[in-house]
Parts: sequence; C-alpha cells; structure tokens
Amino acid sequence: MCELEANSLALEWSEYREHGTEFIKASTSPESIAKQLNIVYKMPEYKRLEMGKKAREWTIKNFGVKNVAKILEDFIDLQPMIDWEKIKENTEDKKDPYFQIPNIIDDSEWLTFMYHNILKMKNIDRNDSGHQYWMGELSKGAKRQDIENYFRNVALQENNKSKEIKFEDLLDPNDKGRVIYVMPESAGDIFLSTALFKSIKNRYPEYSLYVSTKSQYKDILEGNPYVHRWIEYNPIMDNLIWLEGNNQHNGHFDIAYLPYTCTQRNLNYLHNGLDKIDFSLN
Repeated sequence: MCELEANSLALEWSEYREHGTEFIKASTSPESIAKQLNIVYKMPEYKRLEMGKKAREWTIKNFGVKNVAKILEDFIDLQPMIDWEKIKENTEDKKDPYFQIPNIIDDSEWLTFMYHNILKMKNIDRNDSGHQYWMGELSKGAKRQDIENYFRNVALQENNKSKEIKFEDLLDPNDKGRVIYVMPESAGDIFLSTALFKSIKNRYPEYSLYVSTKSQYKDILEGNPYVHRWIEYNPIMDNLIWLEGNNQHNGHFDIAYLPYTCTQRNLNYLHNGLDKIDFSLN
C-alpha cells in the first residue's frame, strides 16, 4: 500500500485479468522490484529500522485480525433483523447455459459434470439412460463441442420457457446514449473486434457500448473495460432499422455497427485484390 503512513516503496506493475473470475490483478515489474531492493540495501540501518517499525505499526492498525474483525462485527451488528415472512424460497433450480466446464478427460465424468452444472440435474449418473445415450454417441465419433452446444441450448430453452424477457429489460435505463456492436461469430472475428472498442468509446464517451454475439462467444468479452453489457445475438439484429429506429419505430440504440454483414453475410471487399489504399500503413 503506497500511502504516506505505510512507509512503503512503490512498485511498477501491469494489469491483467484472472481467467474465469476476471478479477483485476497486478503483474509486478522485476526491474522495479530490483530497483527498490537496491534502495533498501543501500539505506542506512537506522532508517531501515525506522521505516520497518512504522510500516509494521501501520499494517497492524489497518489490517490486524482484531481490527478487521471489529469492522465486520460493527457492520453486522448495525444490520436490521431478517423478517423471514418476507423471504420466499426459490425452489426453481435455474439452468446455467454459460457454466464454465473445466478440462475433464474422462467422457463419462465430463457428461455427468454438464448434467449437474449446466442442466442442474443433480440426480444423473452413468447409469441414467440419457447419460448412456450420449456415451454411445461419443463412441460413434460425435464431437464433444457439438454435445456441449446441445446441452447449453437446452438450458437456454428451458430458462426461456420459465421467464420471458423483454428486449428493453436487457438495456440499462440510466444510459445517456447507446452504441451496439454486433458480431455474431466467430471467435477470431470477435477477438479482433475488441481492438475497436477503445476507439468507439473515445468517439462516444458518454454512450454505453453494448456488444452482441452468439452465446458461446460471451466469455471472450468478459472483463473488457469498454463493454457496458453483452447481449445475445438475435437474427432480428440484422435489421439496422430495428436497432436504430426510424419515423415509425424509436429503436433501441443511437448507433449500431454491423460489420459482419460485409464479411459473414454478403462479401463486398474482395475486389480481385486490386484495392488502392489511400493512407499509409507505416
């Protein structure tokens, strides 16, 4: 903690995201560590002892077990008692079509994991007829990715049956303006698209940036600091008027980018390789 009272030395670092949680983490520069260690090494002994003593006192004061526990205790004690009559138990076990699947080598365990965590069917084991059916498909050469996509689609369909969501409910009512960037697929196109988001935000700093892709590519955008919200792609988004509106329809976004229409729908950029570029690439 580089606060004055902490008697600490600042270290240079680079930001990265923890996979899965998308927590912001710090990767400390080795050169910076070496530089500060050299400062401590050359520091007079009396000053090193003085800084160490003050730093220890500051750490105990702010992060000691007793002090932190006291903060938590005071917070809990100030909270109102729960009125259990107002608490309704949710017995519905909602499916999770976006549950992240770890690397499981065994096919049977992999299938069971998807049943338990995507479809929330905790009673399924290797003796279940559905489990045995998919094991048979795998033995015939079925691809894991196709089976996983099927499980995720079933989870989405089941969730949609239980709750119909209006498109307006997917949008932030506090937006001052909205921009949407639609790129249904593929992983490569979506990843390359992320290089444009900073420029879009710089151009429209007051507008919220929405990005729409197919559900299987959602993870590519998690943790991106420029994306306000992700929305699952729907074919109706191919209609620019539906997104931006006209005199008969207000639309949902102020600006919509649909770059995939020129690459994934109708090719219009080949030109037999005879394009003449008007700007320098150097």
